[in-house]
Amino acid sequence: MRISFRSIQLTAMAVVVAFGLTACHSIVKVKERAPVFSRQLNETVEKGEAASWQARFDAARRVEKRQPHVALGEYLAICRDAAEAFGQTPYDEVRRSAYNFAVGRVIELVEAHDITPWDEPVRVGGLRDDFVLTTAPNVANGHDPAKFKLVPTDRLTISGQYFYERTLMPGVGAPVVVIADEDVELDEFEMKRGYAPATAYISFDGSTATLGFVNPFERVNVEVSGYTVPIAADLTAPLAYGIAKEQPQKLGLARLLKPASYEDTTRLIRLQPYDKERIPVLFVHGLKDTPTSWAPMINHLHGIPEIRTRFQFWAFSYPSGYPYPYSAALLREALDRINETYPGHKRIIVVGHSMGGVIARTLVTDPGDKLWRMYFGAGPDEVDLQERNREIIEEVLLFKSRDDVARVVFLASPHKGSKFASNWVGRFGSRLIKLPSFLDDLRLSVINAVTLSGNAIRMETMPNSIDTLSPRNRFVRTINELPLREDIPFHSIIGDRGKGDTPDSSDGVVEYWSSHLDGAASERIVPSNHSVQLSPDGIREVARILLLHRKELQSGGQ
Repeated sequence: MRISFRSIQLTAMAVVVAFGLTACHSIVKVKERAPVFSRQLNETVEKGEAASWQARFDAARRVEKRQPHVALGEYLAICRDAAEAFGQTPYDEVRRSAYNFAVGRVIELVEAHDITPWDEPVRVGGLRDDFVLTTAPNVANGHDPAKFKLVPTDRLTISGQYFYERTLMPGVGAPVVVIADEDVELDEFEMKRGYAPATAYISFDGSTATLGFVNPFERVNVEVSGYTVPIAADLTAPLAYGIAKEQPQKLGLARLLKPASYEDTTRLIRLQPYDKERIPVLFVHGLKDTPTSWAPMINHLHGIPEIRTRFQFWAFSYPSGYPYPYSAALLREALDRINETYPGHKRIIVVGHSMGGVIARTLVTDPGDKLWRMYFGAGPDEVDLQERNREIIEEVLLFKSRDDVARVVFLASPHKGSKFASNWVGRFGSRLIKLPSFLDDLRLSVINAVTLSGNAIRMETMPNSIDTLSPRNRFVRTINELPLREDIPFHSIIGDRGKGDTPDSSDGVVEYWSSHLDGAASERIVPSNHSVQLSPDGIREVARILLLHRKELQSGGQ
């Protein structure tokens, strides 16, 4: 029987489609364009009110290329003149918009012409006034500001499937995306390259103009020229810009098929600065996915003030080709490290989608030695294993529920497995995954130890992630016999493609009977395919659960 290369391609595509995980090339589009001041204003504002400001911006723009310092001086003069109104009318839209627009143009000129006020004060002669441009103390929080690129967000247009709404905070200042150079030293849990939000502002004392930056996750007000004013912020732009530039979603398939080649991408990532007063929300993605799949949810949650100010977002990124019990062990190890780095952080809410949900389940399950005995037929002390193999197997099979977890949210999670993992589609997909050699050595060690104990086990290959999502998988069957920890509430969000036939419904990949768990604090069925984490109803339900958690903490006096 001859099988064409084309048929192999189509079958491989069928595997991806069947799991609801096709890559979408239009998840985000970011374009840069020269901003226009008049477009910043609300349509209800009369054009006449802004005409004088527009004339000054036009004058500065005309000399930007030939005399950038002169243009810089005029933009500073506009900032100063607009800021004078903040004491009486801080919400005057025209003056606030003029100030914000001018600050953004200052940032553009500083970036384009290598002007470095953080090194030393810069003397600027404008069209009508002279200034000394300097910076606030510790303008980059201990980093070298020369190693960061600043992009004003008013020059970015954002669209795409993942970004159908833009999360903005009205106020004073120019929101910017802060991008770190590759050689900037970041800690283990920071996002590489940064792409962080900040708001630039300029305060005046006579002819001295002081440029400063604030993080909108840390502060909501800033002092400008002696007046305390609310800051503006754009929380969508850094997220969208980073995804558009780095395209991390392209790693999803590669990390599924060749997990060993991407071992170094296993990370627990802080998506914002750590704050011991905020509740961590940890997102765990599923099969063939990356943390990018959480972007629409995170973007929406940032738009809810009580969530934005009371919670902080983390994400666990891992190669999804590994058997999921091994990925769960990697997550527990990452949590141990983050506990060492941030001792005393608030207890975590874990949100897991698909395979990420069953990984999250291990955090609230106490198997004792039942998983171990299921494989070996004897206790840990009775099994002879090589030291290195024993260490890995113990990490995978002998674990405890975690006291640092406060609540779990399962989205389209195949607790009892998925039929796609065991039918011909899943079998073919499983064969495409190449596991690292150390896992095959582990398989041989397990078989040898089981044989010596007088039992028998059939394991022709080490199970990969698809194999460990099969309803017939022994790990899946055994862990489903174990209760979840009673003092940690959990919630289920389950997709239904619209047939309305629960309990016989399915999201197209996982059936209701597999996602349903008795004892849930809530169960919400939403009209969605398997990508429940992208659906508006699924996102709103996660928001509801976070607000509920906050309310319960308040009622409990915490």
